Amino acid sequence: MSTTTKQTLRDYRHAARIFTDSNFRLSPKYGFLFYVEFDFNPLITNLTNTVAQEMGMLVKSVNLPKFTINVKEHNAYNRKNYVQNSIKYDPITIAFHDDQSDNVLSFWYDYYSYYYRDPDYADATYSALHKYQSRPTFDWGYSPRPAIGYNNSANGAQPYQYIQQIRLYSLYQGQFDEYELINPIITNFKHGDLANGESKCLEHQMSIQFETVKYLTGSVTTDTVGGFI
Repeated sequence: MSTTTKQTLRDYRHAARIFTDSNFRLSPKYGFLFYVEFDFNPLITNLTNTVAQEMGMLVKSVNLPKFTINVKEHNAYNRKNYVQNSIKYDPITIAFHDDQSDNVLSFWYDYYSYYYRDPDYADATYSALHKYQSRPTFDWGYSPRPAIGYNNSANGAQPYQYIQQIRLYSLYQGQFDEYELINPIITNFKHGDLANGESKCLEHQMSIQFETVKYLTGSVTTDTVGGFI
């Protein structure tokens, strides 16, 4: 008894057509085609819409969202079972060009001075004796400035969320994929390094923690992608 095995030989066009057929439908997206939109709370920020829009153009690099699933191992008569019980949204990092209009620096100072009172005072306040002295009536550290008047029954709760959303857009063939980060806060911010003998551009970098991620896809128009067009 003989066994015949059918063999199919693919020609050289097979691999290339995976990425070119159907208007490049399966072609990979490019990492350099992106835009970042910052949605600042209008009751808090002192920045204009133009500054916020230009900040998105000054993004040098950004991580797309990352997730860690908390999985617990159970042993059922020596058979292992894995059960997921929570999800963790890992922080992302955004790097900016240090622009000569100081858009990014102005944003950081506005954010910093909204949440923290330390930069409010003159140098003389820091030079004055304060150890074992009566405490001055100053606020220090985390103490958000009033945004709509003092927090009382007439004015209600203060809007402490400075950045309402950050939207990351991956662009391709007139389309976009949107990753919306809900209620993001800055967990780390650092300026660049100054050094003689180097010609690299300065940058700012910040780490962002957020509550959840929402997704959207669509066509790039004048009304989408944060006005990128």
